[in-house]
Amino acid sequence: MTDALLQVEALEAGYDDVQVLWGISLKVERGAMTTLVGTNGAGKTTSLRAITGSIRPHGGRVLFEGEDVTRLSPHAKTARGLVLVPEGRQLFSEMSVEENLEMGAYSKRARRQFQDQLDRVYTLFPRLKERRAQKAGTFSGGEQQMLAIGRGLMCIHPVGAAGMALSEATAPPCQAARATGIARRQFHGSSAARSVILWSAIRANTSASQAWGSMSLSLAV
Repeated sequence: MTDALLQVEALEAGYDDVQVLWGISLKVERGAMTTLVGTNGAGKTTSLRAITGSIRPHGGRVLFEGEDVTRLSPHAKTARGLVLVPEGRQLFSEMSVEENLEMGAYSKRARRQFQDQLDRVYTLFPRLKERRAQKAGTFSGGEQQMLAIGRGLMCIHPVGAAGMALSEATAPPCQAARATGIARRQFHGSSAARSVILWSAIRANTSASQAWGSMSLSLAV
C-alpha cells in the first residue's frame, strides 16, 4: 500500500473557459501536513477546491485512501472524511459558535456522533466552549480560525480516514500556530496513520511550521 493517503494526479481545473490548473500532481503522506506555496493567483485555492469537490476538475484524478473520488460530490467527499476549511473562514457571522459547529455536522454519520464530536472540539478549543453562545462575527481572526477548524472537525469521524484542506488559513501568527497545532494533536490521536492536513499559503510562514514541526513541502506553485 502507498504511504499517501491523498494523491492527486495530473489535475486540471478552472472556471468556465479559464483554465487555472494545468496537470498538477502531489501526494500527502499519512500523518503529514503538506503545504502548497505560491503567490496570489497561482492556483492554491483552486487546487483545494478541485480536490475537495467545490469545483469539478477538467481532467486528472484525486485518490483518497486508494479510492478514486475525483467525480464525487463535495458532500460525498466530506462523508468520507475529506474536508475543506475555506479561505476567509466563511463563518455564519450572525449565528452563535455552537450553531456554526452544528452546521459542520450535517451528514447522517456526523449527526449520530454530534454530541461526542462537540465535546471533543470544545476540549480542543476551550475558548469556543467559553463563548459558545457568542456570535461568530464578534470573534478575533485567530478565534474565527479556531471555529472554522472546529466546524471542519465536526464532520470527521474520530477513527476514520481524515483529510483536512485549509485554504490560506490566515490569522495572527501565535493564534494561527495554536489553532493548527491543536488540529495536529487531533489528527495525531488514534487515527494518526489515516490522517493528513493539506495547507495552502502565500509563503511558508513560521506559524504553520511551528504548529506542525517539520513540514512536508510537496508542491510549489
